[in-house]
Amino acid sequence: MDRVFFLASEVTLSSPLERNLYCICSISGLSPKVKPYVKSSRRRGVEQNYDIINVRTTIRVMENHMKTEVSCRNCSEDFMKRNSEIKKTKNHFCSQKCAATYNNKRHIKRPKKTKLCKHCSSDITALASYRVTCGCKKLPRYATLADVFSKRNRNAANAYIREQSRRAYKKSGRPMVCKVCMYNKHVDVCHVKGVADFPQSTKITTVNNLDNLVALCKNHHWELDRDLLSKVDRGRVELPWTN
Repeated sequence: MDRVFFLASEVTLSSPLERNLYCICSISGLSPKVKPYVKSSRRRGVEQNYDIINVRTTIRVMENHMKTEVSCRNCSEDFMKRNSEIKKTKNHFCSQKCAATYNNKRHIKRPKKTKLCKHCSSDITALASYRVTCGCKKLPRYATLADVFSKRNRNAANAYIREQSRRAYKKSGRPMVCKVCMYNKHVDVCHVKGVADFPQSTKITTVNNLDNLVALCKNHHWELDRDLLSKVDRGRVELPWTN
């Protein structure tokens, strides 16, 4: 039996290790396995207290806490490990780094799904999982309208073309004032010839050419899109910019 309680006055110890342990516990009185035990005597009608020692359990606990030298499965370095930990597994590692290195090399990982940039369709599998673009932020300058509308929906494509037109206009250094009424609080960069009027094979640089861009206020922009500008205002819009 694994758990056998021995009375201090009636103990019978077989192995030398058990006898030595019993002697140490009896002399020092420091064993954590010494417990009060009450044994009733019917013949005398009194109760007597005895100290009992769970000897074999104490031996098992001590053996589990003893350390044995083992070799790391990853780096082959020798280190000390508790017997209770050795019984749990056949693989022994000196650190978490060695354990991760060993397991990552031998266990099959879930394959990563190939991801493509939503703008330029380049491979972005190696980037973070939440990334949807490679950081390009724009299509190549030689891209045509067909390339833009094939890779984006209609609203996104038009937004991209407008953004490129604003960048080109501001980079040119032209003043951000309405060409018709000279309003400068808030103006839009507009296309004199609408994007829909160009064939799909037209390059973006041609659509956003400075000769096709003009700054207008909100009111005149709305009138330009709906062909409501007067002939005079229309002439001002189509008149080439002169410094």
